[in-house]
Amino acid sequence: DVVSLLFYVPSDVIVQRLQIANSPYKSSLDAVRKIYKCDGMKGYYRGLGATFIVSILASSMWWTVYENIKHFLYRPSILPYFIWSKSSDDQTAEIHRIPQFTAGFIAGTVTSTCVNPLDVVKTRIQTQNIHTLGTTASTIMYKNIFHGLKCLWREEGVNGLLRGVLPKLASRGPLSAFSALVFELVLYYSRDDLHAF
Repeated sequence: DVVSLLFYVPSDVIVQRLQIANSPYKSSLDAVRKIYKCDGMKGYYRGLGATFIVSILASSMWWTVYENIKHFLYRPSILPYFIWSKSSDDQTAEIHRIPQFTAGFIAGTVTSTCVNPLDVVKTRIQTQNIHTLGTTASTIMYKNIFHGLKCLWREEGVNGLLRGVLPKLASRGPLSAFSALVFELVLYYSRDDLHAF
């Protein structure tokens, strides 16, 4: 996650700035050019610290929730509710994909809800102080993620912390479920003991 942020953050900054209302950028190339002209290379890494914190918390939270929910759903008293057949075949008896899919959905939903306030602040840090034609379109609102959380809570309360959470849940829950399923399938078919037969 840490290494990937060095490549991810510049594109995220450009995307966020293009998506805001009344964006001063005509295209991605125009955004790249204007950001560099106004802020230099550091402009592409605006909000790097906030993105780092959000990414670390989201990743560790997702894996913790996913593994715990998955183990819970595999309990003998619960698993029968998640399987279609009760095969005694050793290859299929212990492998059921619905608990993995469900655990992924829950992990994505919980994680997205919990890190949403940080994500709101991160987005605002990346899009604040946008320069257009040598003038400043907006002023610095948040100095860092902690100052941003404090300001967000003081100025907008709970509504500010949960801004955009419903659209995020509509996409992150299902995406997380499919990601978990793909992860488990790749992990399963990468096992050395399967190739011995």
